[in-house]
Amino acid sequence: MPIRLSTLLLALALTPTLAAQAGKTIPSASQKAAQEKIARAKAAAAKAAKARADRAKATQGKGTNQSGKATPPARPRYKAPPTVSEWFPETIKTLAAEEAGDQVMAEFPFTNPRQEELHWHYLAASCACSHIEIVVGDRRFWWRAKPRELVELVATGEGEVERRPARKVAVAPGQSGVVEIHADLKGKPGKKLLRADLHSSDEYEPQIRLQLEVQQKSLLLVEPKSIQLGLVEPNEARKFSFLVRSLGDSRNFQIHAPTDLPAGMKVELERVAQGNRVAWKVLGTYGPIKSGRGSGGTLKFGTNLPKESSFTVRVDARVAQIVEARPGFLGLGRVDPKKGKTARVVFHANDGADLTAANVRLTGAIGGGKKVETRIEKSGKDVILEVVIPPGISRGLLKGELEIELSHPQVKVKRVPFNGFAR
Repeated sequence: MPIRLSTLLLALALTPTLAAQAGKTIPSASQKAAQEKIARAKAAAAKAAKARADRAKATQGKGTNQSGKATPPARPRYKAPPTVSEWFPETIKTLAAEEAGDQVMAEFPFTNPRQEELHWHYLAASCACSHIEIVVGDRRFWWRAKPRELVELVATGEGEVERRPARKVAVAPGQSGVVEIHADLKGKPGKKLLRADLHSSDEYEPQIRLQLEVQQKSLLLVEPKSIQLGLVEPNEARKFSFLVRSLGDSRNFQIHAPTDLPAGMKVELERVAQGNRVAWKVLGTYGPIKSGRGSGGTLKFGTNLPKESSFTVRVDARVAQIVEARPGFLGLGRVDPKKGKTARVVFHANDGADLTAANVRLTGAIGGGKKVETRIEKSGKDVILEVVIPPGISRGLLKGELEIELSHPQVKVKRVPFNGFAR
């Protein structure tokens, strides 16, 4: 069959293309599906990464939680206002006892360092600070923190002053004035720290703290200031004494005994003449405390001094237990299972009673089924309990409680816990 010229030319033209494809493998349908699945997964991952990046950019500085949602910023920790100021050359002052009285006042001069009018709009003050007063030019303001009240004091003639409510205290650029801190110490001696925090519209110094420390000496001298009795036996009446003197005119100085005495406490007052001065000697006893429980107490006395109408003296003591176990906790430590161990507990009556023991019970875990022996001995008026852990116990924790019946009329039973380890 003759071949047409056009067919021959077409075959010659396609020969290079067929030859190039001869070395390639044509993917199957399943391979094509897998490739498409991988491509879709890559696209989804890229999309999710872009979304996370967009959220992080949108919430920058705010923080995000695990779900990617924006979370509010953490509240900053409270910081005390600064005590170094461009307004005030001095922000901390101290009043000595000679300057201090029931009513105290300290002045803090200031100058507005800015080129614009600024104002103070809020006051926070300590409880001891009754109020502050601010003098700016010819104007005077009276300010109290609790309950909050700010007024301008305006003279209306004939010595009268009108209190006009105000919302803020304006200070012109470069203007000077004075802040006065006022306090009522109510006649109480000791160290007092007064604080006044002023909040202003100054962006460079929005808050400043003024401090006044008052050290007022006591009008009384108590010697000693506290009584340490130490260990007191239950049937003992321990004596103590101290002297009270007035540092001022003491010819008519009087003190009054406490109206409410701590349990087991008794006091008597004795007037003592010291030349032209009068002092008082306090004679007291603590005990007996039959219950075996007590730690002393605080005595509050009254005086006829207007500025120091009362004072207190602490009497510290530790009342011994009526019956004491020594030791109160029996630590066996390491017990050799082959050798066993013996330990002792002494029972002593602090009221002097002659003790005897009627019965001993032991509760707890003792290994190996071995019987723990207890032996009772006498040593003078004391009872000695011996605990014998026999050889052959199994390894492990030893923990329990000893319970002994005693002949004391007030303490019938004493319990002593114990523990150790057999290994």
